[in-house]
Formats: sequence, structure tokens, C-alpha cells
Amino acid sequence: MLVGSSHTYQQQNSFQAESLVTPEYASYYGRGKLLLTGEYLVLDGALALALPTRFGQSLKVHYKPSFSPKLHWKSYDFDGSCWFDEKFEFWHFKPLSSNPRIEALELQKMLQQVRKQNPHFLRDDVDVVVETNLEFPLKWGLGSSSTLIYNIAQWAYIGPFELLFKTMGGSGYDIACAQSGTPILYEKKYDVPRWEVAEFDPSFKDNLYFVYLGKKQSSRDGVKYYRDRVKDYHGLVDQLSDLTRSFVSASNLVECERVIQEHERLLSAALKVPRMM
Repeated sequence: MLVGSSHTYQQQNSFQAESLVTPEYASYYGRGKLLLTGEYLVLDGALALALPTRFGQSLKVHYKPSFSPKLHWKSYDFDGSCWFDEKFEFWHFKPLSSNPRIEALELQKMLQQVRKQNPHFLRDDVDVVVETNLEFPLKWGLGSSSTLIYNIAQWAYIGPFELLFKTMGGSGYDIACAQSGTPILYEKKYDVPRWEVAEFDPSFKDNLYFVYLGKKQSSRDGVKYYRDRVKDYHGLVDQLSDLTRSFVSASNLVECERVIQEHERLLSAALKVPRMM
């Protein structure tokens, strides 16, 4: 259990008074994420160490009065290239292109859920242009979806965890990272997200590297794979939680490597996939 100064998610009101006033421009920002320990088992209550990244994603909203309001959504990769461009009507957020991409349909479902959480969302007679800008490559998997959910929740004055759980699903550690400025210890107990600042500033940090292997995986597919193969996870939850504590408190690189290797051994055996190291 997390002790000391911590954050416990509490459901926000479905909307706030500010949502009734439409500004001309608004901007929101969320940080990316790295999960160092507790992979998959964080879904079932394991204590996990996660790092918010220096790079994240912004969401900018422009409003303009209109007699036929529409939502125009454009998303840009880190290099400025536009990878998504779609227009939506406001009644059911239906994409207006003749053959909408899967991303447009997923965004439609997300916006419909936002409307359920805040019935006042996008009800004014205005055209709305949304631009999202990534600071890291889309293919790296550092949280393009989680930062989007967090930013949309800020925009709509709703709870980001509820939006995540009712759309994409997951543990919520990435949503906690999106709003954090320090490493965090995260756990989800009885479906309630909790996290606290992790005192993780190892003396050997110059020997730790992030390496993208060019093999980004679908989080949804990964979770399904985990659910299909790991039925009795309670013992693993306790073991990985202990390894998370050992990882944070490791005093040297050799000790840290030992913890990582044991962590990978347990996951490899449970998931029946070969170890990377």
C-alpha cells in the first residue's frame, strides 16, 4: 500500500461552471510515460514504478461562431507532419468523410463518452478546430493515446481516469504520469488509482538508457494476451510489487540489473514469451 504523501483519484463533477463559457482559444498539455516495473500486473494491483517523460503532447482548441458548427480535428507528429485530419458533426460526432479511418471512429466513441460525462460539452454554435502536437515520435509508444485522453478530459472538465476506463481501458498509470512532474509509484487497488512521488534518482542514472527497438506493440492486444495466459496472478502481484521496491532502493547498477533480470524472468515465465535479456 502506498504511504506518505499520495494522490487518490476522486471523481470530478460532470462539468464545472467554466464549461458554460466558451473562450476563443484554449490549450492543454500532458506528459508521456515510461513504465519501468509492474508491466501488465499493474492492471491487477501490482505496485509499479513509472516515469513521466520530458516530452508530451499538447492539445489546442480554437473557436469561431458558426451557423453550421463542425469539429475539425488535426493531429501532428513530432516532425510537424499531419497524420490525422477529420471533420465531425456535433450531434453524434459522426465523421464527415466518406470512408473514415479507424482512428476517426475511435475518436468518435471517445467524444461520445465525453458527452456522457459532461452533457454541456460542445453544445455552442461555434466551429471548433482542434490541433494536437506530439513532442515524441508517434511510433515510440510513449503515450500518444493517454496524453490525448488526459488533454481531452481537461478540455471537457471531466475525470480523465473515468474517460480512460470507459474507452480504452488500462491501469491508469499513464494518466497519472500525464499530470506528474516526478517519478511515481502507482497502484490500482479496488479499481481506485493511487500514486505518490517516487524517490528515484539513482547515482548510476547515467548508465540507464531508453532504446526504441522498432517494435511498438498494441496495448490492447498486449492486455488481451496477458488476460488469456495469466489466470492466477495474485502471487505475481506481490512478487512484482516487492521487486518494484527493490528497484527504487537499488544502491548500485549491479543490484539494479539483478532486480531487472528477476523481473523479466517472472514475466517471461508467466506470459510464455522469451526474455529480451
